[in-house]
Amino acid sequence: TTPTPPPTTPLPTPPPTPPPTLPAKLTSTDDIMSTGAIPLSTYISYLKSVRKPALIVGMLASYLLVNAAQFFQQYIVAKWTAIGRTDAMAMALSTKYLHSLIKAAFVVSTFLWIRTYLLMRVGVRASRYWHNQMLRSVIRAPISFFDATPSGQLTSRFGKELDTIDRALPDGVGSVL
Repeated sequence: TTPTPPPTTPLPTPPPTPPPTLPAKLTSTDDIMSTGAIPLSTYISYLKSVRKPALIVGMLASYLLVNAAQFFQQYIVAKWTAIGRTDAMAMALSTKYLHSLIKAAFVVSTFLWIRTYLLMRVGVRASRYWHNQMLRSVIRAPISFFDATPSGQLTSRFGKELDTIDRALPDGVGSVL
């Protein structure tokens, strides 16, 4: 007979070693910003930043005037095409509509120029205001902000925000109106 080995007790397992700890990653504000549609409050802040109500009212009125002038121009074209071409009266009316169409085109062009000029003035005032606000905010930021945010990212973000203020918001205002 072969002797039986004594019963073995399992060896105790060592406690699991915790994973190595990595230094805490600093997250910048840019990492947590949301993307998507521009909220209405942004447009309101944009218009408030102009700080000249008469300029805003003039810009909004110019949008309405351009749309009214374009509607009138299309109305003239519709009336002109509705007349017959057979008799002398139709030819006389055709000349009348042609003159009206030329006048309407001039009015539309004038109002478009005024709208563009006023929109540019509003945009420059808003851009200057927001540039100063952002620069003031960056200058007053704590040192920890600069530790968490690389300078290239800061510069890129600053430029991107100003580009949005200079281009996307005025286009958005025009689309809404």
